[in-house]
Amino acid sequence: MHRFRVAPQVQEVIERWTSHGILSHQVARLVGAVETERGIDVTFRPRCCASLETRQFDRIVVTTGPAHGSILRKSPVLSALAQEGLVAADPLGLGLAVTDGCRAIGSNGAVSERLFVVGPLARGSVGELMGLPEVTRHGQRVAGLIAP
Repeated sequence: MHRFRVAPQVQEVIERWTSHGILSHQVARLVGAVETERGIDVTFRPRCCASLETRQFDRIVVTTGPAHGSILRKSPVLSALAQEGLVAADPLGLGLAVTDGCRAIGSNGAVSERLFVVGPLARGSVGELMGLPEVTRHGQRVAGLIAP
């Protein structure tokens, strides 16, 4: 993740989770993702390497920015999730379809227990999420749903 600035509340959580080994950062290009019974297997190419790597995650929070109308075609990981039927465009074409609790809704209408959408990609269901204050509040709300 690369951001010009981040809200202090979010930065505090990131630093705490990083110091406790709950969160780590990997600079990489996302290649694909597949949901399994154990979690979501994400395949990526680390910046420093030519080979692909796959890791399993319990939950994924999608925080991709603009270009929402074509995001399912242009983002490798979102394209892979869409091909698996795990995500779909919202009816307005502004981002991804989500529930009131920001869980991703798949192409068959199934609600994911592990995949959450935070920020501008949820705006078709949530409302305007382009400014930093709105995105921060939305991120805090979804974080509270994931880890109360």
